This record gives sequence, C-alpha cells and structure tokens, in this order.
Amino acid sequence: MVVDRTWRSVDRQWLMDQVVDELGVDYRLWDADGAPVAEASGPDELRRLLDQLGMDSDALQQVPTGDPWCD
Repeated sequence: MVVDRTWRSVDRQWLMDQVVDELGVDYRLWDADGAPVAEASGPDELRRLLDQLGMDSDALQQVPTGDPWCD
C-alpha cells in the first residue's frame, strides 16, 4: 500500500490514509489501535463514511506519513 497523505481525527481516535496504488480504494480508515475500519472509493463515499462515524472532515489534521502514530 502506498499512501499519499494521512490525516487523523482531533481526538486521535481515527487515522485516514489517501491510498494511491490500490484499484477501487482511494481512502482507508483505521482505528486508534491500528485495525482497519473501512475503505472508500472516492470523495463522496468518504464523506458518507465520515458522517456515519460522526467525524467532521474539516477538523481532520494532516500528519506526515512518517509520524510514529501512523505506524
């Protein structure tokens, strides 16, 4: 999996990657323990997913992919 960008929720409960090398997957969401939660295949699907989880997409914080929390 190659990741272009990574964001985390303000409460650090969720981590979201923008995936660039998987057919049909543009975004992957992880929980704070590193377990995969969901995938989205585009911005509309991602918006619906974030709404279902009660996350404000405007409040996500971009983090460098080398951040230890991303491992």
